Amino acid sequence: MTTTPSPEVDAELTRQLSRAAPGEAVQGVFVLRTPPKQPYLTAAETRDQVHALLTAAQKHCGFDCEQVTIFENLQSFALQAPREMVQAVLASPQIASAMANAQPESLQIDPIRPSQGPAGERRTRGSKAAPKAPSPKRPPRKKSG
Repeated sequence: MTTTPSPEVDAELTRQLSRAAPGEAVQGVFVLRTPPKQPYLTAAETRDQVHALLTAAQKHCGFDCEQVTIFENLQSFALQAPREMVQAVLASPQIASAMANAQPESLQIDPIRPSQGPAGERRTRGSKAAPKAPSPKRPPRKKSG
C-alpha cells in the first residue's frame, strides 16, 4: 500500500491557521499533485480537480469558500475561506504544496539605483566616478607591401 506524502506547507500559512479564530478567513495558494506517469494536469483537469476538491472540503467542514481563483495552466489555485475549509483542503491527498497568500514582509526586489557603483557603493551628488585605468598602448602596425 502506498501512502500519499503530506503536502509541503509554508510556515506562514501554518502560523495564520493556528492564530485564526473559528470561521475566520485565511488566504492560501495551493498546488495540485501531479498524477503518476503524467507530466502535468491539463487546464480542464486542473479545473475539475479544484471543483471536486472544494466540494468535498465544503461537505466535510460545513463552510463554503469566500473566493477562489484557479490558475488552470499552473496546476494551482488561490483560496480565501474560513480556517476550517482551508484545513480541509490541506488534508486532501490532491494537494502537493501550499503557502500563505498574504506574507508578512514585502517580497518585492527593489531595483538598484543608477547612482550605485559596484558592490552597492553609493556615490554622492557631485562626486566623480573613479578614473578609468589607461589602456595599454599597442605597438604601431607595420604596413604591408
